This record gives sequence, structure tokens and C-alpha cells, in this order.
Amino acid sequence: MPLLLASKTLSSSSPPSPRLIFVAGLSQITVAAKNYFPTPPQPAGWPKKIDFETIGYRCSKTALNMVMLDWSFKLKEDGVMVWGVGPGFLTTDLGGIREMAVKMGTGHPSAGGRLLRSVVEGERDADVGRLINKDGISPF
Repeated sequence: MPLLLASKTLSSSSPPSPRLIFVAGLSQITVAAKNYFPTPPQPAGWPKKIDFETIGYRCSKTALNMVMLDWSFKLKEDGVMVWGVGPGFLTTDLGGIREMAVKMGTGHPSAGGRLLRSVVEGERDADVGRLINKDGISPF
């Protein structure tokens, strides 16, 4: 944190403010409450057989969103700009299920890179303190 706070005085180049970006993903409770993607509906009975379980990952990202929101408020007067960025459901090797992910319609990883670059380069400064995605603002 000391280096992040000190970076404000080190450079006069654009973008002028120190930036802190939390990478979110599959973590929006309001979205999940409407459509619990990517886990499909499960038949009645126990145990459940779930081929693509994401609850641990989703819980960790939801918690990360709260840390982002908290730090956004705590660092505001220090001039640090904070965002949560949801790069989208992209084709990666996360979880070792690349082939399944492709079948589920994942996007190319470069889309996430472009979104993150837009934040770094100042294109999303109006959205500071929020969770953003390629389409705009995500609900928490």
C-alpha cells in the first residue's frame, strides 16, 4: 500500500491517479439469484452430481467485491481509484475444463485483457468504485 500511495507523486502522466483493480468473476449475487449460471438446475435427491461446480470460486469473488468496495471508500481521499472488473466468462485453463468451457460459450481471453486495459488507460474513470464488465456496470 505505501508504494501505491506514493505512486501518485511519482508521475504526472495520464492516467494521473493510482489505480487498484480487483478481478471479479461469476460473483454477482443479484445476477445469480435470477439465473444461477453456469451451474444447471439439479434433479431432486442427494447426493448432487455437479460436473461444473463453481460455488467456492463464486464465494471468493463475491468476498473480493466487498473488499474492493471497502477499499474504494477507504482510499478515496488518498486519490486511489479502485474498481472491480469482471472480464467475463472466458476460455482459460482455470479449473482444467477448457473443452467444457468452450462448449458453454466462453469468449476469447483477449476480451478480458481489453477490458482491463480500458480501466488502466482511464476509459472507465467514471465507473470508479463499481464492478464493471464489457457491457457497463454489473450489480453486486
